Amino acid sequence: MRDFAVDCADELTKLRDEVAATGVAGALGVIVRLALPKGQAVLDLSGKFGAAAEDAVALLRAARPLAARLGVSFHVGSQCLIRSPGGARWRWWARWLVPLA
Repeated sequence: MRDFAVDCADELTKLRDEVAATGVAGALGVIVRLALPKGQAVLDLSGKFGAAAEDAVALLRAARPLAARLGVSFHVGSQCLIRSPGGARWRWWARWLVPLA
């Protein structure tokens, strides 16, 4: 397993330390899980999963030297009531992520 999702600095530190301790060379993939506003989901999981905007930007920057593959992900929510929630949520995140490019 070489791809991992993180949503806080402690998880990234633990991942870095565990990978270093194994001595196993290889390309590491790090996916920063983004927190999203509840939107129209029935259950509000926004406080349970994902990094807040400011934290996610810092995590992406910290993960870059460790990761051969770097990405982002998010959970649209449980029992989402709109057909295509991704577009609006990606636009919400674009204001934070675009300056990193």
